[in-house]
Amino acid sequence: MERDSAGSLDGLVARTAAVVLAWDPDAAVRAETRPDGKLDLTVISRRFEGKDSREREEEFWPALHSIPKADMVHLTYCLLLTPEEAERSFGPAQPPGATDNWDDDEQ
Repeated sequence: MERDSAGSLDGLVARTAAVVLAWDPDAAVRAETRPDGKLDLTVISRRFEGKDSREREEEFWPALHSIPKADMVHLTYCLLLTPEEAERSFGPAQPPGATDNWDDDEQ
């Protein structure tokens, strides 16, 4: 992974995952590094069940307020899914609290 002025992207993924897991200990966070060095995140949580995308964002984004804006600018996309939606899209979910950087599979 590339490094940026805010520190390593791996560090940003770890900090973001820690905040998400404090918000929902059973959530899973997946990160993908884009060709431009920015991060796309997928957050899988039962807390999104029964909520539309606006309701999910209104509940989720305040949890990230503790992450500095200088770091947040490196997050370009955040997909908020229920476990059932994630399984339909990506296959079986990871164990609760798991984090994964999909780029690691390519190495």
